[in-house]
Amino acid sequence: MTHEPGKRLNAISVREMQDRFPRTFSYLKPFESLLRSRAAFKRYFKPDRDPFYSMFNVGDYTFAPWKVVWPSIASKLQAAVVGRFCGKVVVPQHIVTLVACDSKDECHYMCGLLNSALANFGAKAYAQEGGKSFGTPHILQNIRIPKFDPKDKVHKRLAELSMQAHELARSPAGSEPSAVSRKLEAVEAGVDLESAKLWNLSASDLAEIQRSLKELTE
Repeated sequence: MTHEPGKRLNAISVREMQDRFPRTFSYLKPFESLLRSRAAFKRYFKPDRDPFYSMFNVGDYTFAPWKVVWPSIASKLQAAVVGRFCGKVVVPQHIVTLVACDSKDECHYMCGLLNSALANFGAKAYAQEGGKSFGTPHILQNIRIPKFDPKDKVHKRLAELSMQAHELARSPAGSEPSAVSRKLEAVEAGVDLESAKLWNLSASDLAEIQRSLKELTE
């Protein structure tokens, strides 16, 4: 990253980059003409003021320690939670949608909802599968995700189930695949059930959505 927390679109100045990170600057310098030719650089930055390595779409969310992420180009919503890695904040690539959260629990709550059959059915109802915009942030304009409430039992349960799914996904290589798959299926069923409660859907509504989603994916 050529930007620092709190500075948003203001990249580290050239002088500071040369002083603090000389090896980074020496790496970037040969690409100056190419970096200046970027469409985003020409549109959002001033060549006589902003460093040639300035980056667009950098905000406080970029440096949030907890994020929910999922691929923008996809045929289904497959979200995951990322925290710090080796003590450093994870910064996803531009083809990955991210939502910054205040806590690990909030991330897992949102992740659980997005991975549910209900959210996936909603996404498939209007977004083009496999398209470049299937999983872009517009998802959150069309699928209602209530603000996380740590005191809400359904919210807490969704967070717990998401954490369980992440742990199962990290099962060691020696684990019995079928046993892990059965546990994951049980967790996913729990996510769907809690999601239905959150969105005030009946058991029959949930069953119909699950059936319809299966038809769409076959």
